[in-house]
Amino acid sequence: MNNVFVSRPTWIASEFQPGLECFLRFMRSHELNPRTLGASDYPSKTPLDEVISLMSLCSGAIILGYPQIYIEKGLLKDQSIPTPSTQPYFLPTEWNHIEAGLAHARGLPLLVIHHKGIRRGIFDRGAISNFIYERDLTDASWPLHEDISGAFAKWKSDLRQSKPIAQNATGVALEIHLIQARGVLWNRSAEGIEEVAYCPKCHLAMSVFPPGSDEMIACSQCNFIAPFRPSEIGGIIAGIKQ
Repeated sequence: MNNVFVSRPTWIASEFQPGLECFLRFMRSHELNPRTLGASDYPSKTPLDEVISLMSLCSGAIILGYPQIYIEKGLLKDQSIPTPSTQPYFLPTEWNHIEAGLAHARGLPLLVIHHKGIRRGIFDRGAISNFIYERDLTDASWPLHEDISGAFAKWKSDLRQSKPIAQNATGVALEIHLIQARGVLWNRSAEGIEEVAYCPKCHLAMSVFPPGSDEMIACSQCNFIAPFRPSEIGGIIAGIKQ
């Protein structure tokens, strides 16, 4: 199952929830595993570092633009917004722009979909070479519409040619090679053993839970729990290197 980074806010209004759940089920039916910080994965470092680490495990990215800010009155470059002839002026989460930029820089296949009225940044026409899809995301069946399913199929065909990669400190791409030790998987690269445990069932990076604690390391997909505590990782990696 390919990991796919899904950029979306952790909070969305209730009217958007059925369509989002439909889309996530649609992804899983295509053997794709949606990964989102704060939804499927939980941080133990700063959010930006966690996004970069999580994205290194993914073969593609999907950007979903949901309204987070609604502007009823304001100015944009000295022009009044919104004008009576335009749609409501919505802004998405700032993380959509950050995560889309990171995914584009890594060369990940991108699929960009947003709710009608979302503006600015990655959702402006011409911001990226990809076509941007605008739909009413309150429609629970929006993932099944012909244009979205067709775009998804094309994006997925690009995804098959992509491999999850990590990067070292100088930005050199490193393929992931998983080895087994102490009941879990570890990524061995030219840089050494990554200090992240991978689930032996799902092959997904596991997270510390509760975040920042020394309680357990768990898989967000199947709830597998590593047979050691987070503080033991350093000693385990040292033993693998010997």
